[in-house]
Amino acid sequence: MDIFTIAENLKHDKKAKKQLQFLFTLDNQLVNNIKKTKELPDVLINIIFQYIPKEWKVTATLEEHTDWVLSAQFSPDGQYILTASLDSTVRIWRFNADQATLTTTLVGHTDWVRSAQFSPDGNYIVTASSDNTVKIWRFNAGQATLTTTLVGHTDWVRSAQFSPDGCYIVTASLDKTVKIWHFNTGQATETATLEGHTESVRSVQFSPDGRYIVTASEDATAKIWRFNAGQATLTATLEEHTDLVLSAQFSPDGRYIMTAFDKKVKIWRFNAGQATETATLVGYTDLISSAQFSPNGEYIVTASSDKTVKIWGLTPSEVERQLKTLL
Repeated sequence: MDIFTIAENLKHDKKAKKQLQFLFTLDNQLVNNIKKTKELPDVLINIIFQYIPKEWKVTATLEEHTDWVLSAQFSPDGQYILTASLDSTVRIWRFNADQATLTTTLVGHTDWVRSAQFSPDGNYIVTASSDNTVKIWRFNAGQATLTTTLVGHTDWVRSAQFSPDGCYIVTASLDKTVKIWHFNTGQATETATLEGHTESVRSVQFSPDGRYIVTASEDATAKIWRFNAGQATLTATLEEHTDLVLSAQFSPDGRYIMTAFDKKVKIWRFNAGQATETATLVGYTDLISSAQFSPNGEYIVTASSDKTVKIWGLTPSEVERQLKTLL
């Protein structure tokens, strides 16, 4: 199928149809020019780009951990990746040009480390462990030092995440609850406990605008919560998974949510507290435990029980490559 056929097919999409019709009304010569020159004007190409599906491929696999890798996270500037493992450590990787090299290993938890994440300003790291605690670390140039340990959950803590403004931390636990903590200069105090999942909560994260929280649970659901001033209320439950949900993650622009279950990752379109499924990524040989977008949204890093971390690159599709030849 050539790009002109694709442009024609886009007319059946309501939004694209309106945009194309608007262009044609502005310039009566537009259609005739396309037919004569077999070239597309830039303004039409820009519209078509919005409707072209992207393709993902693995660009690197990180294998330094000695046990299952349960979490993977990019730093805010995209220069580092954090990975947390059942080997009780957190590793910091320098990321560059689709590849990554190990810079340091954090030791301090006395049991499995379930997740690790940077603060929005990149100055702190928060880690969650099966030792029932959450640790906060001061980060600088690929190295990190412990600043405090949070105690409050009654069972393993599986996930800990900062709010976009860095003022709150949310933690998810085997005790089936999510706790919200107010964070300030390396210290934190509890403000709320969220109840609703019927099994262990595996992961938790704020939306980019800080207005929502998404949680993933072994009850085979993901839940979306409306957040306000240290409190939160349930707005939606995603029930399309066939097995326990191990991870849930917002995209940088807040338009998508990724949920990881079994050996797959689902991508959901998010809007006003609700979500609909749009794609599924496959490629692992064991359970996927975490999925994370890069800051620019062009990469996804996923962690698995097969002891590997995969980096997925958003690459141009064949259709997009055809379009670029016309630019």
